[in-house]
Amino acid sequence: MAREIAKQENVDITLENVLETLKAKGISFGIKDDAIKAALDKVRQENISVENTLIAEGEQPVHGKDGSIEFLFDARSRTRPLVGSDGRVDYYNTSIIESVKKDQTLARLIAPAPGKPGRNVYGGIVVPIQGKLCGLPVGENTKISDNDPKLLVSCIDGNVRYIGGVVSSQREM
Repeated sequence: MAREIAKQENVDITLENVLETLKAKGISFGIKDDAIKAALDKVRQENISVENTLIAEGEQPVHGKDGSIEFLFDARSRTRPLVGSDGRVDYYNTSIIESVKKDQTLARLIAPAPGKPGRNVYGGIVVPIQGKLCGLPVGENTKISDNDPKLLVSCIDGNVRYIGGVVSSQREM
């Protein structure tokens, strides 16, 4: 909060005067006594007015973090040739298919992190934006685990893919 502190003729403004004024205006949190003292000293020493001095400051809230999905397979898998240990590239076989077993966990839901409230200079609470929930990307032949609603599992033995925002299992050919 910016406030002008001016030297008036034959009036000595004290820290207590400023604190009383702030209290009368309902300002009770984040008061910067050192900044007020420095401004008052400058007024006394240089006989000038001081403007735009931060003398009270609220505390910003810490916003929550959105929930997310932890994939337990390579969800970014794309068609690419296999590279051997000797550096030779095998264009015939490609690394695009990941096999899974029935009831194998494919993804885990990470819960959103809560935010932390802040305070304004009037002592009021500043509510943070909470993290948003995220849903499991259930697709063909996958389901939410019967044992843990935060896990996505395969319903079949097959190959797992992440396409179009959903995880699917398809029977092996």
